[in-house]
Parts: sequence; C-alpha cells; structure tokens
Amino acid sequence: MNRQWITVEQMDYVETITLERMKKVIGKKIQKEGTLLEEIEYDTGGISESVAWKGSGDFVYCELMQYNEVYMDKIQAAQSSKELVELWRDIAENSFLNWYVNPEIPEDAVNDFIAIGEGENGVSKQKKLLVELLDKNQLYVNLSEIDDEEFGISAGDKELNEEFYGQDPDEGLELRDEFVAELQQTIADVEAGGKTIPAEKVAEKLGLNW
Repeated sequence: MNRQWITVEQMDYVETITLERMKKVIGKKIQKEGTLLEEIEYDTGGISESVAWKGSGDFVYCELMQYNEVYMDKIQAAQSSKELVELWRDIAENSFLNWYVNPEIPEDAVNDFIAIGEGENGVSKQKKLLVELLDKNQLYVNLSEIDDEEFGISAGDKELNEEFYGQDPDEGLELRDEFVAELQQTIADVEAGGKTIPAEKVAEKLGLNW
C-alpha cells in the first residue's frame, strides 16, 4: 500500500487483536502440500480486498517503559488493605509523587489509612487515595531521562529510541525567563515544606473520612 504510519494502543488487547491483525495483513510464507514453492498467506478482508492486497511489508512493535504506571497496576491488583499499606510505603519512597504531596508517612497517618480500609468500600477508597498521590505526568519514562542510570535502560533500547525519534525536537531551545522563575520558586517552596501536604489532606480533598 506504500504507507508508513504509527498506531498507538493503550489497552491490553494490543497483543491479541492489533498485533495479530498486523501479522495477518503482512502475511506469512507457507508451503502447501504438493507444491515446491512457498507462497504468502495474507488477509483478504476489509480494505485488503478492495485494494487487491497481496501481503508484504513489516512493522516494529514497541512498548513505553513504565514508571508510575507500575504502581497504578499494583494498586489495581491489590486485594487487601494490608497490601495497600505496604504499597503506600513503596510509593512514598520510590515513585514520582504529585508535587504537593509530602512523602513522609507518620504512624498516626498509617493508622488512619488502615481505618479507611476497614470501612464500607474501604479498599476501593484506599486505592483512590493512592492513585491521587501519583504524578500522572510520570506514568512512563520520559525520553529526556533515557540516560538516567536509575532506570537501567539498555544500550539496545537507547539505540532504537535514537533511530525512532532522531534528534530531540527540544534540543537547543530555551525556556522563557518567566517560566524558569516560576519553576525555581515552586522548587524552593517544596524544599522549604511550604506547599506540600500530607496524605490526610489528599484524602480530605477526595472526600474520604480520615
């Protein structure tokens, strides 16, 4: 079809539907019984039929490297309040929290969190709270962090990203002075403890009884 394109999927069915569909469109070599030569078995439905498609082509299948999304999955998979308490400690220490969240976990806050789990729909409410703590802009590792040793990105993955993206489109650009000043002030406020809030305040924001 002489097309080059990118498709993006967010759901888990990518491997069972999208990927399999791509394989069918490209086709595969088979050798039918009683024949000497291989031929391509390809999709014959939809647009393939209308454009007389005969198979061929290739594609690359990649996945974004998870960061906070790892914790989103763990939150959803948790079955008990005890699991979520342990997960909260992990999130506070190792995830990328929303800028306004205080990562400290005082013992009385843990007890209140446990109490939420003991109430009606408690585990669901605890999950809602933990999700709120996470910065949704950091669900996946940003390209700008590819050389951060903390993520352990392999040389092969780095090479693939370089081939795919080419030069960083932001390379050489400068931030506006007013944005830099605002960012610096935000960092200073957070470091001084002036704008961060504890988890119980996040719970209050969500309408949870803390």
